[in-house]
Parts: sequence; C-alpha cells; structure tokens
Amino acid sequence: MTPQERIAELTRELAANPASRQFYQLGELLRREGQLDQAVTVLRQGLSHHPRYVAAWVSLGRALLDLQKLAEAQAAFREALALDPQNPVAWRLLGEALLGLGERTEALHAFQQALTLV
Repeated sequence: MTPQERIAELTRELAANPASRQFYQLGELLRREGQLDQAVTVLRQGLSHHPRYVAAWVSLGRALLDLQKLAEAQAAFREALALDPQNPVAWRLLGEALLGLGERTEALHAFQQALTLV
C-alpha cells in the first residue's frame, strides 16, 4: 500500500470515528509525507479527544517545527513533557525549538535533559 493509499484509508476511518486514536497514525504519515498543515490539523483535532497522548504531542511539535512555527512547537513539546518528563525525544526537540527562538540557555538545558535520559 502506498503512503497516499494509507492516508486515504486512515482518513476514511477517522471520518467514521472522529474520536479514534488512528489520528496519530494519520497525522504522523501526513507529516512524513510533507503535508504539514494537514498533519497539524489532524493532530490538533485528535488531541482534543485524547489530550494525554504523548506521542501525538511530539508529532504535532515536529510538524510545527518543520513549519517554523517555533513558539507553537515549543508549546506542544512542553505539553508532551508535562505528561512524560522522561521523554528524551521531546526534550531534544524542545531544545531545537528554543534554539530557533534564540533562547540559548533554555535550549542548552533541554539538550542536557535529553542527554541524561538516553
């Protein structure tokens, strides 16, 4: 199955059940396929139903980071870390967002946190 076929399949599944946790798979696939705006929309809608889904917060942050929406990406990574403070990926990506925002001291702290967790 091609990525586009899988996107279509997941879109149909999500249309039939908007509260499905399949939103994460769809959002992540859209992000990896470069459909960043669509990924952000899907992930935000899904997180409204599943606000404790850490991986989805990280995926949302990644899509926002790719869109250079650094403040929004930072907020998504902080949501993930509020739920799972031991998540090294969220710490590393938070560091990237903070660095892009010129927050070097905070970025260094985030990178150090990531390193202590791997």
